[in-house]
Amino acid sequence: MRPLYESSKDLENEQSVAAALSHAWGCSFNKLPMSYHVDWVLESEGKLCAFAELKCRNNPRSKYPTLMLSLNKWVRGCELAKYSGVPFILVVRWSDGLFWIKHTDTPITTGIGGRHDRNDKQDIEPVVYINTEHFKEVKL
Repeated sequence: MRPLYESSKDLENEQSVAAALSHAWGCSFNKLPMSYHVDWVLESEGKLCAFAELKCRNNPRSKYPTLMLSLNKWVRGCELAKYSGVPFILVVRWSDGLFWIKHTDTPITTGIGGRHDRNDKQDIEPVVYINTEHFKEVKL
């Protein structure tokens, strides 16, 4: 079985971002089972608002020109959006702020990418690259 790399600190960071956004956007963030491949579903008054993937980075947004995300995660998020009629959003907390983008608001490029520091061959996979300049800052 493949190890899970999501630490308790990662989950705490996600929960913190979800709580801040829930307050700012007036909706609830509900953690999804792993089978969905994306982190959260947003709802308000019993209705779906969006599906969301949350990322927390320790560097400023401008450090890299793109954000890399698993192609599988991107496709699953886009499929959920297509079949539910609500957007898939990607939220990233960089060290210089909290930013978000809707799946329909940016072109993507694809490639092969991933991490090499864990000596896990499954960390290298098809990915999407999203230009960081397309992200909108969340005003809290």
